[in-house]
Amino acid sequence: MLDSFELPTLDDHKLLRLDDVTKFGDGSGCRCYVTIRSGALGCDRYTFLFDDQSLKEAIAALTRMIERLEGRAKLGSMFENPYIAFTVDHLGHVEVSGELPSQDQHNQLLRFSFETDQTVLAPLRKMLQDLSDA
Repeated sequence: MLDSFELPTLDDHKLLRLDDVTKFGDGSGCRCYVTIRSGALGCDRYTFLFDDQSLKEAIAALTRMIERLEGRAKLGSMFENPYIAFTVDHLGHVEVSGELPSQDQHNQLLRFSFETDQTVLAPLRKMLQDLSDA
């Protein structure tokens, strides 16, 4: 289990934090609580699940993104809609985006996006690799 990981954005209005990141006992995926701040929008401790295939693909994509400054990595589940994605362009700008639907009867959706820079990629990849290796 990883206690907490916060993407180092250096901006109080841009936040992605993963708390209590736990790998399922059967190795099929992970659960964490996501806190997002994107300008005036956000959510606190949203239960976010992502499968092992998504984790492995995100690690591989982040490795390529660090080397080439292009590409996209996505965490989520094959059969569920919630996702968090990271896209880098050739200038080193990283867009953090995602969709987090409500988990109740009200049919709400938080769609967010903010920009940061390439310095977030290596710490993110290391955290995901450590989680995968656990």
